[in-house]
Amino acid sequence: MATIMNNMIDIHNHSLPGVDDGAKNMEEAIANIRYLKSKGFSSFVLTSHYIVNTKYSSSVEDRKGILEELKKSLEDKDIKLYLGNEVYVNKGEVLIDLLKRGEIRTPKGSKYLLIELPLDHRLRHLENIICDLNAAGLVPIIAHPERYTYIQEDFEKIYDLLEFDCRLQCNLTSIIGRYGSNAKKTMKRLIKEKLVSFVATDFHHYHDDSIGKALKKLSKYMNEGEMNTVLQVNPQIMLDNGNIPVPFVKHRKYK
Repeated sequence: MATIMNNMIDIHNHSLPGVDDGAKNMEEAIANIRYLKSKGFSSFVLTSHYIVNTKYSSSVEDRKGILEELKKSLEDKDIKLYLGNEVYVNKGEVLIDLLKRGEIRTPKGSKYLLIELPLDHRLRHLENIICDLNAAGLVPIIAHPERYTYIQEDFEKIYDLLEFDCRLQCNLTSIIGRYGSNAKKTMKRLIKEKLVSFVATDFHHYHDDSIGKALKKLSKYMNEGEMNTVLQVNPQIMLDNGNIPVPFVKHRKYK
C-alpha cells in the first residue's frame, strides 16, 4: 500500500507551544504541524501534558488563547486543531474534579480522556481509577501502553485493563524502535492481537523523518483497512463523541 495516507487525525500531539516539553515556541509548533501535514495528517488534538502540582498544569483558558494564536499563525484552513490533554495519573489525583473545574480538557468536550501512566511501575488501584471514570461517563484512552515496563514484562496485564471500558493508543514511532526494542515488540503483539484503537504521533520535536519511516513500517503489520481504522476512523468517532468498537480480547481472563 502507499506509505502516505491523506487526512489522518493525530490524537496525541505536543505542538501547542510553551506549555509542556513539546514545541518551545510558535515557530517550532508551526514547523511540527507542517511536517506532519506533509506526511498526511490534517487534524490534530493538541494534548498538552497535565501533571498536578508541576509546571505542566496550564489552564484550559490559557491554552485556548495560545491555540487561537497558533491557528492565525498557521494560515492554513485545511488544518484542524483541537484542545485536549494527556493527563498523568498518579495516586491522589481526582481526574473527574479536574474536568469539572476546567483544569483539563477532553477533545471537543467528548467522553474520551487521554491518560498517561507511570512508565516504570504499575499503579495501585488503577482499575478503580478507570472504573470511577467509567461511572462518570468517561472512556479513558491509555497512552502508549507498549512503553510501560510492567506490560512489557507481563503482557497479561493489558487484558486486566481491557476488562474495563478503555481504549489503547500506541505511538507510531514505537514500531521503528524509537522507545526501545521492548516497546517495539509489545506494540507488534498489541497489533497482532488487534487490541489497538488508535495510533498517534506523540510528537514533541522534529528530529528526522521518523514519521514517514514509521508509517511505512506500520504498513507491514497492518493492512490498509486497519491503518485507516486507527489513524482516521476511530479518531473521527472520538471527535464526534461516538462509540469506538471494543477490542475483542481472545485471551480475556475470567476470575
